Amino acid sequence: MALTTEQLLTLSKLEGLGKVTLTALQDYGFLKKVSIDTSRELLDFYVHCKTKKLFRLSKIYTLHEVQEAHEQAQIILERSQRLNIRCISKYESSYPVPLRSLTHQGKDDAPCLLFYKGDLTQLKDRTGIAVVGTQKPTQEGIKTAQYIASYLAERGINIVSGLADGCDTYAHIGALNQKGITTAVLAHGLEKVYPYKNSSLADRILASGGVVLSEYPIGEKLVKSNFIQRDRIQAGLSAGTIVIQSSKNSGSRYAVFSSYENNRPVWAVNFKNPELLNSPEVQGNISLIKDMYAKPLSSSQLSQVLSLVP
Repeated sequence: MALTTEQLLTLSKLEGLGKVTLTALQDYGFLKKVSIDTSRELLDFYVHCKTKKLFRLSKIYTLHEVQEAHEQAQIILERSQRLNIRCISKYESSYPVPLRSLTHQGKDDAPCLLFYKGDLTQLKDRTGIAVVGTQKPTQEGIKTAQYIASYLAERGINIVSGLADGCDTYAHIGALNQKGITTAVLAHGLEKVYPYKNSSLADRILASGGVVLSEYPIGEKLVKSNFIQRDRIQAGLSAGTIVIQSSKNSGSRYAVFSSYENNRPVWAVNFKNPELLNSPEVQGNISLIKDMYAKPLSSSQLSQVLSLVP
């Protein structure tokens, strides 16, 4: 036994209890095979773990606070079910294996909970490659995103991206144009799609057998840091990451650094067009290759991606 999704969601709704503490509680609960039935038992488990100094959080919660958090969790799960949103925890067999092993600075960085729509078995049955990049690609960047995603999807790769404007959008479209599978990782609850104009694209992904997922429950406020966390999930779901186009300060670098830190290959498209070399939208690629965070990639080298993928 271990903490259930409902119990984990309850704990996450306690004020001040963050991801690090929730991970410690989840891991200890799994290790000890705890069986908890009531809010009182859940509070006692938290106090026990606190006494053992499994985390730094010093806050002491009341039974009333735990009961209120449990009510919130129940409402979220009931509403999610009505919206065809499912929830799984890190130690369930259906949880994506590559994501479970995700680390940051030597510590577990896998999401404790995943909320998803669609066919999650695609994440077990297919190797994923993250295809990411700027929200403002050049025309050549648009064509490249679609071509690479189409090429890989046609060969059975699950194209993982973030449903954002620009490179993400064209990566998803490229996969769908080949009747391939693609996964969209969102930075907010799945009751909405941001940007809204990509709602129909999310519907296409699901209709084609793909997945839309997030670590955030419905109703979670969208904040800027969520996008950084979203990017590390893209990397975590994938055997490697391809950067289509990026500026030096592009958000894509978070997916790159997470892949690099977890010893997963990174490629950056190496554009040769002289007119592009001074474009701000490729300076990130140039830096990644120069600093050896990424291998250079051209269309003729895509077979290398397949050969390096497990």
